[in-house]
Amino acid sequence: MPATEFFNVFHEISMLGYGIIFLAHTKTQNSEYMDEKGEYIQQVTADVDKRIFSVLNGMCDIIAYAEKQYDPQTKTMERVLYTDADAPDKVTGGRCAQFFPKVIPLSYKVFEEELEKAVKKIAETTHSELQDVSATVMRQQKSFEDALAEARTLWTGYLGAVDTEEEKEQRLLVMQDIIKRIFGKPIKLSAVAPSQQELLELVISEFKNL
Repeated sequence: MPATEFFNVFHEISMLGYGIIFLAHTKTQNSEYMDEKGEYIQQVTADVDKRIFSVLNGMCDIIAYAEKQYDPQTKTMERVLYTDADAPDKVTGGRCAQFFPKVIPLSYKVFEEELEKAVKKIAETTHSELQDVSATVMRQQKSFEDALAEARTLWTGYLGAVDTEEEKEQRLLVMQDIIKRIFGKPIKLSAVAPSQQELLELVISEFKNL
């Protein structure tokens, strides 16, 4: 239940068009890699609950590790970001990691540039597959009118499945709270715009869980 709630909150934020950066402390554990002596290589990973990490692992395009690195040429410490799986002792991964340099300066501008390159490479290598998936999604996606009708049916059914006005009032508050949380404000179903269908779909999903 906590993992589901954690996912729902950040999924709703991402559906609003925001990119999310998660920051965590680190811990050291055995990786899946072994050295020449047959001993497991210690790996730095995020110090979060295993269930939460499994959610993050599915949501994140890049999982990286930041640290200070000594530059013998300039004799200074530089902040760097490890992003490539070729560095098994560092926490790495994510869908874009294979197209990133092994290490980059800890700079948002540099990260943004490398991310853009990685996304383009993903598009180049999976172009036909993405086109097929996109076409399938378009065929399966319900119309806004159908989504609105489904939301109204769920609303009516949930309210009608009680015997007392007190229970009905409690259920009404529950559904209104779901809508307020997802849309960021109270709104009637009749006032939902077609451009907000993705948010409406989240409401439908929550209603079904009821």
